[in-house]
Amino acid sequence: MASGAADKPQPALIVFAAVSTTSALEDVGAAFTKESGLPVRFTVAAGSTLAKMIEAGVPADVFVSADTGWMNYLRAHNAIKPASERNLLVNDPVLVAPMRSAISLKIKPHFELRAALDGKRLAIADPVSVPAGRYARAALMTLGIWSDVVLTPRTVGVSGTWRFGQSLSSDMSLMRSCSLFTRRANRRKQSLE
Repeated sequence: MASGAADKPQPALIVFAAVSTTSALEDVGAAFTKESGLPVRFTVAAGSTLAKMIEAGVPADVFVSADTGWMNYLRAHNAIKPASERNLLVNDPVLVAPMRSAISLKIKPHFELRAALDGKRLAIADPVSVPAGRYARAALMTLGIWSDVVLTPRTVGVSGTWRFGQSLSSDMSLMRSCSLFTRRANRRKQSLE
């Protein structure tokens, strides 16, 4: 059997990316390929899974994490080149309500989110295992209302939070703006400041 150039795999830029960055990175990858001629191959998973793969020696050219904790972990284990690190995105927590909602809030320390929910649901990603959930918890704690808000049901990931909010099973979702703006929806947002 003859071996030729056609048998060799085409070089590609290997990108490990957190699930929450998928939509934005697909567009960036397509633009990169168009300009450079080099295809981009994505491996998309939870940042923790990707970090463990990198630590185990699975090759990647780029790692895009939604969680600085996993970047710190890889740096501490000498699994990344510190000089190559870049902060590409900033995630701001946003409170999202359906367009039909009459809820109007001024977001400030100790604002009345619980009263605005009036016994209804607030969807967030799991604050124990998902970066977006940890960010949501931190924002609510900074605002002094974490213990005031009954957070049920919790979801396991950003896309779960999105689906829950889209189904209108909740009255509001607390998400990251990066996740929100990479999805199409007829929703209203208000930045948490």
